[in-house]
Amino acid sequence: EVSEDEIKISSDNSKEAQEKYLEIIFQSVSGDIMDLVFNQSKELALLFSASQTADTGQLYDDQQKENIKTKFLNYAVKFQMAYDELKETAVPSQWSNIHRKTLALLKKLELYHRSIALSNDDSLKQTIILGNLQNVYLESQPILSQIDRRAKINRLNVPHSDFFSITNLLNP
Repeated sequence: EVSEDEIKISSDNSKEAQEKYLEIIFQSVSGDIMDLVFNQSKELALLFSASQTADTGQLYDDQQKENIKTKFLNYAVKFQMAYDELKETAVPSQWSNIHRKTLALLKKLELYHRSIALSNDDSLKQTIILGNLQNVYLESQPILSQIDRRAKINRLNVPHSDFFSITNLLNP
């Protein structure tokens, strides 16, 4: 969990400050990160399919292990970059709780992806981490719902309001 003293809380809770803050969140987590959160299961099935050419007692061949390592390290870097960007962002005080949850989620995602990449020779460990990773992805849904709800309550003009509506993301 990220503590209050680790983030930059602003006393400016004006509509403009809140809208600017939401735009920064959108820019940080849209694109690659949301694509990962909602579409990674298809890619995982391909990446983690047992190889027919792997050595005896191994689930994956060397090329597959390298692909898993490279892909998951790249994901870890993307989550870390989003975390770093949001950690340096001034947060309207009304949003500090949601901001801390968002940062904690991004940090978890970075750590889980890095762990999968670095446990290349332990397919059991990777499988356990993957199972936990799916639960972490599910943690994003209530955060997006809280953002959407707060934006509507505060009557904010959010250019990408559909992005924060979890029902729109799950039912495109």
